[in-house]
Amino acid sequence: MLREAADEELSEEERIHQLKEDARLFYSEIQVPQRIQTILNDVLYEKPTDVYGRLSEFFESFQLTPKLENIKAEVILDSNGNFAVRGKLYSTVKNHLKVLASAEVSLEKEKDYRNKPHIFTPEVAEVVHKGAAVPVDMTLAEPDNNHHDICCQVLQDVITSATKGISIFKQREIDQAIRSCIDQTESEMMIADEQANRAEVEELVERGITPRSPTQSKKAKTSAKSEKGPKGKPKKGGSAEKAEKTNEPKENKNAELRLKGCSAGCLASLIVLKAASSFNNEEPYEIIMKLKSEDVKESFVLPIPLVSVLAAGTSSPGKVNFIKNLLIIGNPQFTVKENVQRISKAYSALNHLLSVKTPAAMAPNGAFLNSIDKFETVVTAVIDAITNGGSIPGQDLFIGVEVDAEGMYSADKDKYEIQHGQMKSAKEMTEFYNELVSRFAPSLIMILDPFRKEDIAELMPLSVLISSKCFVAASELMLHSAHTWTHHDIGDEVNIFQANCCNGLALSLGGSITCSDITSVVVEAEQSHNITIIQGSNSEVCEHVITDLAVGVEATFLRVGAPCRGENVSRLNRLIEIENQLASDPDVELVYNEGFDFKTIEAEEVVEEENTPQS
Repeated sequence: MLREAADEELSEEERIHQLKEDARLFYSEIQVPQRIQTILNDVLYEKPTDVYGRLSEFFESFQLTPKLENIKAEVILDSNGNFAVRGKLYSTVKNHLKVLASAEVSLEKEKDYRNKPHIFTPEVAEVVHKGAAVPVDMTLAEPDNNHHDICCQVLQDVITSATKGISIFKQREIDQAIRSCIDQTESEMMIADEQANRAEVEELVERGITPRSPTQSKKAKTSAKSEKGPKGKPKKGGSAEKAEKTNEPKENKNAELRLKGCSAGCLASLIVLKAASSFNNEEPYEIIMKLKSEDVKESFVLPIPLVSVLAAGTSSPGKVNFIKNLLIIGNPQFTVKENVQRISKAYSALNHLLSVKTPAAMAPNGAFLNSIDKFETVVTAVIDAITNGGSIPGQDLFIGVEVDAEGMYSADKDKYEIQHGQMKSAKEMTEFYNELVSRFAPSLIMILDPFRKEDIAELMPLSVLISSKCFVAASELMLHSAHTWTHHDIGDEVNIFQANCCNGLALSLGGSITCSDITSVVVEAEQSHNITIIQGSNSEVCEHVITDLAVGVEATFLRVGAPCRGENVSRLNRLIEIENQLASDPDVELVYNEGFDFKTIEAEEVVEEENTPQS
């Protein structure tokens, strides 16, 4: 008001002078004249072909740092027609709201989670309703198939609110905000779950029924069989009848309790990574390297390709149950390009071996479905394929076994059915793996997820037997979610790194794991001399930023599905592309190791663990 009144009293000449003075102060404050003078002098000296392009490039370095304004989510389909989610990050750039980046994530990982506390009473349900940090329908009473809708809701409502206004270049700060909001909700869910379990135990005690541990619950079916009458009906008052009355849940209560739609956490972290990469004209793996360590890298060891070629688990037509996926592993001495070419030839040779009469069927990840009844023949077929493809097994290429521990486990007998009619206890499986590795040495160098989570105590005895010649690796299927590995106890109050019970760890994209989580886990793994595997899922999206993650954290292996599907081939091609980029950089040295470095788990460590008093 005062300024307007003063302007009215000024003459036209005085107003013009005042405007010029205001402009001078405004532009001087942000140093526009000085910078224009600098760039004009540079242009005159450089005489670039594209003068305006040079001017644009110069002034872009002074524009405001974009901040996360919004994230929009949409449901898409993954490579197998399952629902997945794509997210788009919006930010104001040059005074306009724009999409800076998009990313996609598969929801396959969430199938291994338990997404809500088991509710027994209205009182417990009320506790969960009051304790929910997100709308109640995210954690309770939803159909099992709507992870995609919940994921979109978590991404757009919960995570966007927690990260809005943070610079897209502050990856760790954004990841911490994501971790905080998801952990808070899951913590409240776990409290409610504990209350629900307590209520169940109290209810059982009041009814005169002895509460069972999760392992005992799994054996209930066996106990029920022993109490059946002559016509196969349960005896009156038997445990089968009691179990029926307790209305015990079919849900696996040993599965991790995680927020339904938690894959929004991983998706948001990946979008921010890609947005910073795109805006700053910087490769995603370079950002991840800086996130992992501030030291400037002058030499690189690229991840070794590891692909699935044969699926022989319980879902395959053959009678071999324990081999979920047979893997072909590249050679650390070879370039990525040579490894990929050799693996591709071996895969094609395997196709010819398996398709003598009819074309071999394929699993969702592109691996051939096994129809062979003996595991020895299955492993030999892959070794023969490597030979027929022009490589030497155990010298040029190697093989690994991902075990279908959960699928082949029989709760009735509390044993693993490795193939039709052959049952083994957890301790017998240890010796079985030892014989398997010895039989197919030196080709077989990796066993992934050899046991169920409940039999993790057998992991160290197995590692003692074979870790000097074979990687014994565990993924989140055997352990808990990777973001908890540095602090979650696996027994005797130690975490996976302190336990020193294996020499390899596999991390999967999806769930709530963020880029910062992955870098932290890999740093811990390197300090404890464990190899690391970065992998996706069996039902993937066409998103190859996982390759940049593997390169950026310097993972030992990058695992993909068979080298025949777009989502898998794009990741291998990206790895070759990165290798070519680094090879052409005179300031960078690519290093290829002479062989595998097996961390040996010593026997005395087992003795020490066995002598540790039980808490």
